[in-house]
Amino acid sequence: MNFEMDRLLSWITPAALLFAAWSGSATAQDCGAPGSPCQTESGVYNAVLPDDASDSVRLPAFLHLHGLGGSGDKVVGNKRFARAITGQGYMLIAPTGLRWAGGGPTDWSVRDGSPAERDEEAFILEVIADAERRFDLDRKRIILSGFSRGGSMVWDLACHAPQHFAAFAPGGGGFWRPLPRQCKSPVRLFHVHGWKDRVVPLEGRKIPEKPIHQGNLFAGIQIFGAANGCALERPLEAEIADPLWIKTFVDCTEGSSLKFAVHPGEHQLPKGWAATIAAWFEGVASTD
Repeated sequence: MNFEMDRLLSWITPAALLFAAWSGSATAQDCGAPGSPCQTESGVYNAVLPDDASDSVRLPAFLHLHGLGGSGDKVVGNKRFARAITGQGYMLIAPTGLRWAGGGPTDWSVRDGSPAERDEEAFILEVIADAERRFDLDRKRIILSGFSRGGSMVWDLACHAPQHFAAFAPGGGGFWRPLPRQCKSPVRLFHVHGWKDRVVPLEGRKIPEKPIHQGNLFAGIQIFGAANGCALERPLEAEIADPLWIKTFVDCTEGSSLKFAVHPGEHQLPKGWAATIAAWFEGVASTD
C-alpha cells in the first residue's frame, strides 16, 4: 500500500495500522486485529482478511467460535490457523465468548441445561451485521465453524437457527444432554472429531462435579440426518482422505449435505482442516 503519510496520519489510528499490517488487505480498518477487537452491543469479535481482498468483491467467511477459555483475539493471533483460512480466500471472523457469572473462563451459552449467559444467536447476528458493514462480508457465504465448546455452539445453532448460515463446520464438540428431539430444517454440516479425543469423547461423558453431560456424537449426528431427510436405514458412503475417515449421509434433501469424519488425533482440528472444509463448501454451494 502506498500512502501519502502526511495526509493520512491525521485519521489513521494505530489500531488501523496494525490491522493493515496483519491482514495485508487493500483497506485499513479501525478494528479487528489482535489486541483491537470490534465492539457490538453484546460483545466483541476479531477479524482478518485474505491478502488479496478487494474492495470490489464481497468476502466469504469462516465465522469461528473458540473453545472454552479462548477468545477471538487468540484465534486471529494464531497465525498458522488464520492463514490456513485466509489462504483459501476466506475472511476469518472470531467472536469472543462471555465469562461465566462470578468469574471463570470464557464460554458459550450452549444448551447443556445451564442458564444462558447470553443470547448467542442474537450476538452472532450482531457480529455478522457489523462485519458486513466494516469489511464487505458476503453474508450469503458464511461457514459457521467452531471447536470444542465452540463446536457445540455450532451444533446448537445449526439445529435451532440454521437459516443464518450457508454451512456449518464444527469440530471436537457436539450436542449436550438432553439432546434435541429434532432440528429445524436441512443443513450443510461437516463435523470433524478426534478418534482418541478424551476431552469430548465420541460416546459422550458426564462432567465431574457438575450436573451436565456431553451427548453421544453418533446419536446427535443422526438427528441432523433426520432433519436432512437422509436414508438413515441405508449404509453411509465411506472414504478415506488422509487424515480423515469420512462418512457421508445418502439420499438426503436436495441442497443439504451431511458428513461426519474422524481423524487419528486427540482433541484438536487436523492438519488441512480449513482446505478440506472450503473445498467441501464450494462443492455443495456451487448449485446455489
